[in-house]
Amino acid sequence: MTGFINGDKNKAYNELFIPAAEKYFPVLEKILKKSGSGFFGKNGPTWVDFYISEEITTLSGFAPDFFKNYRDLIAFKERVHNLPELKNYIKSRKQTPM
Repeated sequence: MTGFINGDKNKAYNELFIPAAEKYFPVLEKILKKSGSGFFGKNGPTWVDFYISEEITTLSGFAPDFFKNYRDLIAFKERVHNLPELKNYIKSRKQTPM
């Protein structure tokens, strides 16, 4: 199946995912705080917010504790998912593994 490789999941998680999170998640949090809007754009949500919130959702599905040290990113995802224009859709959409 495309996107999947054989190997030790724990090793990949510890040697690839954790170091990537430690490198990039603080950068995302810094940009988010700098915008002052609660979103990545200074004037409110943009497509970037939708994309990043869905990446957070997907990664959280694979590894629920992945964002435990990045509460600002989880709060951001909730903010996007609670936008009035999206809230009902997010709540009613089919949950998939990816």
